[in-house]
Amino acid sequence: MADEVNELARQMDQYLISHDKAAKQVLILDEHIQQITKRALNASENDSTRTSHLMLRKSVVEGVREMYQQYRRRKWKELQKFVKEVISRLQPDGVAVSADIDDVPGEDGDEAENSEGTEMATRTYAEYFCSIHRTG
Repeated sequence: MADEVNELARQMDQYLISHDKAAKQVLILDEHIQQITKRALNASENDSTRTSHLMLRKSVVEGVREMYQQYRRRKWKELQKFVKEVISRLQPDGVAVSADIDDVPGEDGDEAENSEGTEMATRTYAEYFCSIHRTG
């Protein structure tokens, strides 16, 4: 049993590391896109060739950012599936797993939809396990 728990913890750790690294890259790329946009706006007054080059660079960076977003979403969904499996293993036979863990954290509108009073009530099993794992 201890070996199984260690293996499950290792797998969860890998999912979390992959997800978190991708999320970090998305934030870095967001900053880079903002910098390129500012440079393109400054260059637009003087040099249209430079502006075109910067806008092309921006579109490439946006494509890479989207790739990281898709990877992050895929890792989150894999983590959700993994957590559901772990929960079902830990639940006594006949007890249904009713966790709704389909939302990807960090998506537009997640924070705006949940008021402070209902945030704890809507927390999913995946978020709960992730927060325990990250602090433990």
